[in-house]
Amino acid sequence: MSGVSEGALVFCRDGAYIVKSVSGSKAVIKGSGNEKTVKLKELSLIHPGAVASVPEIVPAESSCEEVALLADGEPLSFADFAALMFGNFTPASALSAYLEIVDGVWFVFDSDGNVVCREESERVALVAEHEAKEAEKLRRAQLIECVRARAIEEGDKVYLREVESVALGKSENSKLMREVGVEATAEKAHKLLLELGVWDIMRNPWPERMKEDTAAPEIAVDIPETVERVDLTHLEAWAIDDKSSNDPDDAMSFADGLLYVHIADPAEYVKFGGEIEREASLRGESLYLPELLSPMLPEEIRLKCALGLEKVSNAMTFVLKIDDDGDVTLEKMVLSKVAVTRLAYEDCAPLLENPDFAAMQESLERFRNFRVANGARLIRLPEVKVKVCNDVVEITPLPITFERELVANAMLAAGYAVAKYMIESEINFPFVVQAAPDEESEGETLSVMFARRRTSKVGVVDFRGGLHSGLGLEPYSRVTSPLRRYADLLAHYQLRSLLLGTEPVSYEELESRMTYAENAAASRRKLEKYSNEYYTVVYLAQHPGYETVATLVAKQNGQLTFMIPELAYEYKCRLQGRFELDEEFKLVLTAVDVPAMRAVFKVSRIEAEDKNDEKI
Repeated sequence: MSGVSEGALVFCRDGAYIVKSVSGSKAVIKGSGNEKTVKLKELSLIHPGAVASVPEIVPAESSCEEVALLADGEPLSFADFAALMFGNFTPASALSAYLEIVDGVWFVFDSDGNVVCREESERVALVAEHEAKEAEKLRRAQLIECVRARAIEEGDKVYLREVESVALGKSENSKLMREVGVEATAEKAHKLLLELGVWDIMRNPWPERMKEDTAAPEIAVDIPETVERVDLTHLEAWAIDDKSSNDPDDAMSFADGLLYVHIADPAEYVKFGGEIEREASLRGESLYLPELLSPMLPEEIRLKCALGLEKVSNAMTFVLKIDDDGDVTLEKMVLSKVAVTRLAYEDCAPLLENPDFAAMQESLERFRNFRVANGARLIRLPEVKVKVCNDVVEITPLPITFERELVANAMLAAGYAVAKYMIESEINFPFVVQAAPDEESEGETLSVMFARRRTSKVGVVDFRGGLHSGLGLEPYSRVTSPLRRYADLLAHYQLRSLLLGTEPVSYEELESRMTYAENAAASRRKLEKYSNEYYTVVYLAQHPGYETVATLVAKQNGQLTFMIPELAYEYKCRLQGRFELDEEFKLVLTAVDVPAMRAVFKVSRIEAEDKNDEKI
């Protein structure tokens, strides 16, 4: 700006400065110990100087109202204004006058740099605004003290939304957290919200952190044209699943030496390229969290397609022949009508007296042995179902039983036989392949199973087929869960094209859909994992002093991993001493950190726990 020269007193954004030198369009200015270079247009001239240092503020000799009366509505030069209000025009009075104008409510600079009095209405509004800001400062100061003391009131919770945003991964910054000295991480924000009583431990942050839509899809379902179906209602068909399952999509029959695997047929209602199908591809699969179910398909389709909900269900049926060596061939594939009986795993005992059921069990045992002979990597690790009911976490072990293995092998047999059949067709098809591990663990102990899972490679969708090393099957496809997995639904489109003589989905469309679907499914599985871990730690928080027996399943880089079977929980820690894999230890819960999803146990040897306690 013009008029600024060495020794002038100026104002620059954050305070008053002395001009040290001017060069072209820039100036070097110095304030209270700091010196910097700025553009001249950033400066406001207060006094031409020469000034040696920034002066102190001086008291006014006249009130703002008195100066306004003297001005009588006329503009005043800045020097005259300073003289009227402070008695003279010195660097100190000029700085005091300038601050009165920019911070006060009575006066303002006009476009010519003169000082004019504000209208009364404007002054009233500014006073109100100033009072509101002061009140806000006071409220903020009180809030900060309450947060520091961890003793907020109900009305304060609205001001903690920025902390919730950090806890939910929506923001990386929080002014309030900075003011109370808490690092702005999701974990520490979560902990702060728990300490303040804004959240309780039943609030699972992971769905929002992972930006997952947990609402059920609400899309209108079209009534399809009727297709001709084979009536198989004369066969006994059993849908065996967990007691809590509400979307049974597979059932089994056995007759005349043939295994019938009946699969729900949602492709009848979900047309490829339609809104429902596109939404399903973006979800990838149904989401099963301890506190909720987020289905891949609309509820209306579950009610129409899940097997056994009605007296007669529509299905796609695979008729399989399991030979004496356990190999499986797809004898026939039909769109069918079936009469399905639903059973929980624990209610299957009476079926053992059924000769068809017994024959089916014997056939599937041959198939299981066939898989083992072909290198199947059987991994038997503890599994549980984590459920939230009325703010209480329930964890139910899922034991390995013949009923579960029976159903699993029937579905694997269908996937294997269909994959072999589709290899021979000229239609693109989503197979699943899994490369063999780089190293193999021998034995049947828990530590071997743990290592076997750790070294297993991820199965991937491949349109050419290949070995699934973990299952001991080549080729293999997933075709038995079209209500729950998009890859299975996509496979059904291709199978229906063979049955109905319609145009199959093109390779380009298959690849595009599967890219979205597999990424979405992987994200949902990750969310399920985090949510199960979260609520397992909540369960431990709800059971202080929890005691159990755990098995040492891994030792790596000084870190020990203990498996708690009834929780399927892996406890990792570092201990001094000699520890052998598969040795059992007593664990006693000593602390729980829910936001960090971390529990701490005291570990002791069972055979001499009184003498050789080894604490964390």
